[in-house]
Amino acid sequence: MQLGAKRNIRRTIVLAVAAIMLICLVFLAEWIYRLLTSVTITIETGNTNAYVSITPVENGSLENNLSASNRQKLTKNVRYGSYVISVFSRSDHLSKDITVGHGTPRVYRLALNGLTAAMQPVYTATVNGVNPSGNDLLFINQSGQLDSITTNNNLNQLYSSSRLSEADWVRPNFGLLADTNNNLYLFNNGSIKQLSLPFAANPNTQQYFGLSPNGTVYLSNGGNLYRGNVLGGSYQRIFSSAEDIFQIAASNNLVAIVVGALVGNPDHKGQVVVLNDQGQTQRSTVLASDLTWSPDGKFLAVTTNTGIQIYNASLSALGNVPSLSTVSSMIWGANDVLYYSLSGTLWEYSLKTEEYFQLARTNGQTPIIALFPDQTGNYLYINADNFDPITGNTNGTELFRVGLNGQPVNTSLNAAGVAFPAVLKSYCSVNFVDFSSPSLLISYPANTSQQFCGSAVNAYLSEYDISPSQLSFIFQPQG
Repeated sequence: MQLGAKRNIRRTIVLAVAAIMLICLVFLAEWIYRLLTSVTITIETGNTNAYVSITPVENGSLENNLSASNRQKLTKNVRYGSYVISVFSRSDHLSKDITVGHGTPRVYRLALNGLTAAMQPVYTATVNGVNPSGNDLLFINQSGQLDSITTNNNLNQLYSSSRLSEADWVRPNFGLLADTNNNLYLFNNGSIKQLSLPFAANPNTQQYFGLSPNGTVYLSNGGNLYRGNVLGGSYQRIFSSAEDIFQIAASNNLVAIVVGALVGNPDHKGQVVVLNDQGQTQRSTVLASDLTWSPDGKFLAVTTNTGIQIYNASLSALGNVPSLSTVSSMIWGANDVLYYSLSGTLWEYSLKTEEYFQLARTNGQTPIIALFPDQTGNYLYINADNFDPITGNTNGTELFRVGLNGQPVNTSLNAAGVAFPAVLKSYCSVNFVDFSSPSLLISYPANTSQQFCGSAVNAYLSEYDISPSQLSFIFQPQG
């Protein structure tokens, strides 16, 4: 063998050995790195029939393929990063965000304690723009009229001159109403007046509105944002963009908007922009589709692709609520408590503890559409699809409420809150209402007697083993 060939062989061997040593060093470095950035943690609960789990937060953990669950207790070696730990049973669910790192806790204990509350049917008719904060329950009915239910469960019509579509309430008996043509109306202690606009109302353009507690009105038309006051005066354009404005959330001294492209953006997602009274702006780096201020104006919650992000007024991130499904609605209760819905489940998030738990769920897991807190903090009202267990179909929407202070609910009457069959509604309009006490609101046409409708309702209730003595019958002639 020639000398040159021998040298080539030796060079090849040396290179191969060097490559193997380099690979070993890489694996050794990775092993040392994992050793230094891994810990063993334990999640446990005192609920013997509950399960505990750990799930990495997307892009927040060094090991995103880790996910595990076990009954009552789970011990797992995990990398440094952000995780969601949970305890859940067939009816309850509690989760908490944790950050695993040097010096963080190694044992976490979670308890359910019967967190999931019962949902109480309030009104089985299709409603929108609900305001439960006053003595009466205000809402927009299916025909676009503004109605109220009194403390005696009586139904009153407050406004029917135009077809209303949505409302923004900031106090009991004080808010803005919009009709299907994008005209705006101020509702103030029972009186309604149409507001002047800085542009022509047009149902075919992107126009949004927001009202602050101090009476400041914010209006958008395309990419322009205007500020005015319900007491009158001229509007001032305070923001302009080549893109469209999709959402407006107003507090006393701040307004937050979502700005994004109109074309190719069916979900209306965009950048969050916060403006103060001096016209100064702050912008977020995440894409959002909805936003809402806390009552004191200190915290802003926005929905993103991965859940809910909590910011302060300067758009500095304060908290995160990760979610694997789309957030359908959210609203602040107290200043540090956020309520939000995922399909047919209602959740509560505490900014103080960074815990979030399943507060309630709808019958048949029908989607929750909107949330409305009352001013007392006693109840949270929920607008959800009206699910008929007989047909398995949905029929408009239904208004529920959940007690936030452990109020007892008579679930034996929940069956009365289902949609009455179409054959009965064709001649007797029947809706369950329980704003103050369980009742049936029965409207009968001129060619049908009150007695006939009452007998038909009694026969239907008997199918659910509900005695008519458990309910009050309120009869009203139609028209």
